[in-house]
Amino acid sequence: MHAAVLERTEDTQTRSTSQTAIREAAVQALTDIRRVLGMVRGEENLTPDRLPSPDGLPGTIAVVTKELEQAGIEVTVDVPDDVRLPSASMVALIRVIRESGTNVLKHATGARHVRIALRVERGWVRLEFSDDSPPARTAGLPTSGYGIMRLQERFRLFGGSFRAARGPQGWVVSASLPLES
Repeated sequence: MHAAVLERTEDTQTRSTSQTAIREAAVQALTDIRRVLGMVRGEENLTPDRLPSPDGLPGTIAVVTKELEQAGIEVTVDVPDDVRLPSASMVALIRVIRESGTNVLKHATGARHVRIALRVERGWVRLEFSDDSPPARTAGLPTSGYGIMRLQERFRLFGGSFRAARGPQGWVVSASLPLES
């Protein structure tokens, strides 16, 4: 999608945002491919301390918040200041936040508010990313459907759960991971 935006816009800020998204997606894809190949070869495992986190959670939330606010969407963030998570959990949650933010911009035409909430309790980290988009209105941009499938697979690998569904007030993405592997 971002490559198509580059072909269709002359706006410097839009181009820069798309270039950054493409670069981040490429780095993450390469990291994922290397990790999977390492696992297939028996050289790497999925322990949380083995997975690097490309960005911190606060930085990712700040970037996603800024992008949404630039689109006229109000963002409420309910995340404890002192969150300390294993690297694997951090990387997985960062991907959910990025993918959810992109999906709001791509598909949730009419959304006016987004809420990002994170809780750490009883050995689990739980994330909820919700919007208030009305039903059956989209920006008309193509979707591959792979984003949600990749996230479901990632959370399954780590023993957690992932769900994205339309609720009565809009879309709700829920993700949970155990803090211990």
